[in-house]
Amino acid sequence: MIWYTGNATTAVLSDPEQSTLAGLLDNGGRLFLTGQNIAETSSGGVLLSNYLDATFNMNITPPIIRGVAGDLIGDGLLLSSVGGAGNQNSKDALLITGNADSVLYYGTSSPLGLAALRVEDTQDGWKAVFSGFGLEGINNADGNRDELLRRILEWFGVAVTGIEDESGITANLPQAFELKQNYPNPFNPETTIEFAVRQNTRVEIRIFNLLGQQVRELANDIYPAGTYRSIWDGRNDAGGAASSGVYFYQMNTESGFHSVKKLLLMK
Repeated sequence: MIWYTGNATTAVLSDPEQSTLAGLLDNGGRLFLTGQNIAETSSGGVLLSNYLDATFNMNITPPIIRGVAGDLIGDGLLLSSVGGAGNQNSKDALLITGNADSVLYYGTSSPLGLAALRVEDTQDGWKAVFSGFGLEGINNADGNRDELLRRILEWFGVAVTGIEDESGITANLPQAFELKQNYPNPFNPETTIEFAVRQNTRVEIRIFNLLGQQVRELANDIYPAGTYRSIWDGRNDAGGAASSGVYFYQMNTESGFHSVKKLLLMK
């Protein structure tokens, strides 16, 4: 679910609405909550306190929002609210109160405040992203707003085949199979492996050590055409921590594509 609050600045997220969204997460749902003054007017409610691990820090006006280096969603992103919807006049800087991860921050160089966070419950199976600004306020001339949404959906486990922009044009599907270089690399404790699928087919992604022994199976399923991300947390198939060193990751498809790349785990 994507829940955005538009121009609202007061009573942005009511207690009943927070309870409804909490129920979504209790059932293993996915939630992208985006809007100004949500934290400012709703801190202490059940959703922010017990699920999103977030509270309000301050209002903030910087137009530039940067991704947190190395984050699964934010890494490398540069967003501008100049030329967006023009309705975000009271953006919230957030504070993390629990185990959430930072995704975006306000500021051109040094962080001036936290702009977005992500949190998940591996036991109950839910994931959530919360931004202190409205997504519609981001200028999409460079496509980075679409890229942010694409990364969020893929972290949610949603197959993204295209994102429609204001003109109604949908991004093209991949024209070839591709296994991309993991990032970050070297890494610790997690790294992201992106791959592209040009047609509906079974895809296998596996990690091997230098002896050619399988360390971890990351994917073994049928994927429709699209671009995907898989996360390796540095653990083997038995759940134990893999040792530092060089590993190879391999992509095979039922349709005959094969590719191998090298990665480095450092502890």
